[in-house]
Amino acid sequence: MKQALLVIDIQEALCLSQDESVSQTIASINDLISTYPKEHVYYIRHLEIGSEFDPNEPTSQFHHALTLVNNQVIIKYHHSAFYETSLHEILQHQNIDTIDICGYQIEYCVDATIKTGHFLGYKVRIHLDHIHTFNSSTLSKQDIKHHYVNQFTLYGDII
Repeated sequence: MKQALLVIDIQEALCLSQDESVSQTIASINDLISTYPKEHVYYIRHLEIGSEFDPNEPTSQFHHALTLVNNQVIIKYHHSAFYETSLHEILQHQNIDTIDICGYQIEYCVDATIKTGHFLGYKVRIHLDHIHTFNSSTLSKQDIKHHYVNQFTLYGDII
């Protein structure tokens, strides 16, 4: 089993909240990154023209507290880190068969990447303490996380 860590969307725009769990999540993701060989860590960066994810906006940059151990950055313009990117080809070239997932936002990019990775044939492992979301207008972040984690068991292992 050869694995890679996908660090999804730890960008300034998603970390503007005053919620202290944001800094706790980034610190725990940094701890997780330190357990992987540097060459097996891939940073996923979401870009969207005309939004806070516009490449010209400082909020589209990786969060200043995120540990960057290499320059393996996958730029995406859709929720899935695999859709219209080179990620799948890169992982195949490296003989990666297992992807470990951490990052933001559970109900969007984390969800899409988990499901796409599963359907592409990867063994998917979701790091429960290293995925995060925010309260919505109707649901708490805990309720959102609980709902999605229950679904994720259909596509991967929760660790």
